Amino acid sequence: MKQRKYISTSILEYLSNKNKVYRGIGDRINKTYGGVSDDGMGTFWTDNLTMAKWFAGLIDFNSNIGKYEPTSNEGEILEKTLSFKNPYIINSTDEDYDSFQQYMDEIETSGGVEKYKQNLIDKNHDGIILKNNTTNYYEDGTYDIYIELI
Repeated sequence: MKQRKYISTSILEYLSNKNKVYRGIGDRINKTYGGVSDDGMGTFWTDNLTMAKWFAGLIDFNSNIGKYEPTSNEGEILEKTLSFKNPYIINSTDEDYDSFQQYMDEIETSGGVEKYKQNLIDKNHDGIILKNNTTNYYEDGTYDIYIELI
């Protein structure tokens, strides 16, 4: 079993732990997952610099050597500190069905990204936190995704 990096016991504890987050800008942004798209949901950030570099297309995992390697210089990494007041949190601890996969399934069952997003806004959520993700991540631990609703 993979070691978990951070598991909070309450929303207050989680929000008080303000960490720097990163956004990878590049060729992997706005790709679909299983035919479902989350285009238009908001601005995506992660607490994991490796994943931000992956999303920016700056690195890729080389399974022959077991590590990430540089692939391009075209992407860009942004840094920010986020502060949500009422985030919607998905926290899957299932290694085979992480929070990102659950999030994409929720979008599909709700009838698409616009309906899903509007439902969150109607419930006064100002962001989404997807915790303990492993999708496309091959190092020890997990990463979190933060989505600012726009």
